[in-house]
Amino acid sequence: MATTTIRTTSLSKTVQFASDNSADERNANILFANAVITSPSIDLDPRHLPLVLAMAKSKPKSNNDHTPERQILISRLLPKANVKISMHEPVLRIALPPVEETADEDDFDLIISSISSISLDIESSHSAVGELHYSLGSTLRLQSHDLYYQTCSGSRLDLLQIETLDLKVSVSANPEVYVVATGNVQRFSVHMIRPEISDGVRQIVRQLRLNVEPDKKPHSRTSRDPNLIRSITSVVATFPTTTRL
Repeated sequence: MATTTIRTTSLSKTVQFASDNSADERNANILFANAVITSPSIDLDPRHLPLVLAMAKSKPKSNNDHTPERQILISRLLPKANVKISMHEPVLRIALPPVEETADEDDFDLIISSISSISLDIESSHSAVGELHYSLGSTLRLQSHDLYYQTCSGSRLDLLQIETLDLKVSVSANPEVYVVATGNVQRFSVHMIRPEISDGVRQIVRQLRLNVEPDKKPHSRTSRDPNLIRSITSVVATFPTTTRL
């Protein structure tokens, strides 16, 4: 079940858009959204994972999307936003062949990811301090995450347990993008001692490596291709983490 509330003045403010509007006028463009999702569940087979990754893969953008005029226009139309998204008791199940010799032909084992709750709060606004720029702050909180292997007979083997995960990210553009991220994890434990667990994870990894029919010919890397790590470190200013085991 999902409940969503959205209020915005973006359409009217876009019509009233002026090239020299102030920060107060830009902050009059408001977006408020609140979404609550209860008990969502996803069931997958390892063969589905490459297809899911292929659908989620981003398409290359044309150079026209990065023109200075377009970026300035988009930055002026960005609203003062307050977005809250919460998800209660989401479950992800991946079916695997049974490891028990006594299992029937139609039985299967499961790798299950169960989370008590996930919440995401996002706030953004235009600032009038110094040069006009746009800032965004987000807080992600995850509570009681259990990842475990369940055999067809009902036996449970824990894989990963997290009591609490907090991630805060602040982004500002003036005009360079500046990112500050902090993370905190409480009671993080991993259990990978049973051979059936390793076999199940190995099967998932094997399926992820299968080639999906590409839309275009493979792109060969050249020296001009951006390095992912370098592109991330160029905007991430600091990322301290705290872990409690």
